[in-house]
Amino acid sequence: MGTPPKLPNREDARDRAGSGRTTAGRVRKTGHMTTDPFQDVRPRLGTTAALVALVLLLWLGLYLELLLVVPGFEQTFADFRLRLPVGTEAAIAASRWVNRYWYVPPLFELMTAPVIAAVSYLVRHRVRSRWPGVAWWVLAIGIPVALIGLVAVSFYLPMSALRQGLAK
Repeated sequence: MGTPPKLPNREDARDRAGSGRTTAGRVRKTGHMTTDPFQDVRPRLGTTAALVALVLLLWLGLYLELLLVVPGFEQTFADFRLRLPVGTEAAIAASRWVNRYWYVPPLFELMTAPVIAAVSYLVRHRVRSRWPGVAWWVLAIGIPVALIGLVAVSFYLPMSALRQGLAK
């Protein structure tokens, strides 16, 4: 019968279409790079920037929760003279610190944002193994989500006990 015709691969299709992307094989074949050396990097930067923005928004959410929400609960608990669990007391103490030094968390976030962005890019795109990148994003997103959840639960439990006590 004969051999089937060879199907073109992606590199051949890009060469014919003139997509401008470069690979190691094309550089060896043609001896020059394309005109836009950052073409392959831009999509990666967009994804990394979106994930870093998500992390920073989560930390901002924790900051706003401690700054705006917790003092209202604290006043309610003080009005009823409730004895609070240790976690709730810790959240109230953190809220008092944030309200007293309200300018420190935003400045700290502005200083750490470039570090988070750099580490995120390096771990996501330069480390050959996938697991360090997964671990980094689980920590970067998981820590603020866990703290927001802990603060919410630490106020939900005493509030539900207060409602049950008032219902009797």
